[in-house]
Amino acid sequence: MQRRTTALQIGGCLALALIGLASADPLEDGVAAYRQGDFAAAMRLLRPLADAGDAKAEFHLGRMYALGQGVEQDPRQAVVWYRKAAERGDAEAEFVLGVMSLDRSGASQDAGQAVAWLRKAADKGVFNAQFRLGMMYAKGASGLEPDPIAARMWLSLAAERAENAYVHALVTKERSKLSAGMTPAEIAEAQRRAIEWRAK
Repeated sequence: MQRRTTALQIGGCLALALIGLASADPLEDGVAAYRQGDFAAAMRLLRPLADAGDAKAEFHLGRMYALGQGVEQDPRQAVVWYRKAAERGDAEAEFVLGVMSLDRSGASQDAGQAVAWLRKAADKGVFNAQFRLGMMYAKGASGLEPDPIAARMWLSLAAERAENAYVHALVTKERSKLSAGMTPAEIAEAQRRAIEWRAK
C-alpha cells in the first residue's frame, strides 16, 4: 500500500512538472503580461524573442514603442519592429505599418508602399485592412484611382468579417452607397472577384 501511495505521489509530481513545462511558453507569457498591463515583464519576455526573429514578439514590441507602454514612446522604433514583423508575414504588423505609412506616423514610405502593406494584410483576411482598402478605392484616396469594382469587392469581404452587427451594418451601408452608382455589370464583376478571392 505504501509503495502504491509513493508511486502515485511521484506520478502526480511528474504530471505537474510536465504541465508546468507545457505552459512555459515565453511568447504566451509575454503576451499575457502585455494584456495585463505588466509592460516590464512583457518587455523582459518578448525582447529576446523579438531579437531572435519571432514575428509576434516583434509586433508587440512595435506596439509598445508606438504607445509608450513600458518604454518611451518612439514612433520610429515602433516602425522598425513593425517592419520586421511585417517582413516575416505578420498580418497585424502589415496592417499597422500600412496605416502608419499613410498617416506618416514615424514611417517614411510613400502611399504606394502603404497600400502594398494594406493589401498584404487584406489578402490574409484582416477586416480593418479590407475595409480601409474598400474605402480608399471608393474615394480614390492616397494616390489610388477610384475603382468601384475593387472597392465593392473589399467591402463585401470586410462585411463577412465584421465582429458585430453594428460594424456589419456600417460596412454594408458603405457598400450600398457605392453600389448605387455602379452598373449591374460592375456589381457582378465585384462579386466575381470576391468569389475568386475566397477560393484562394
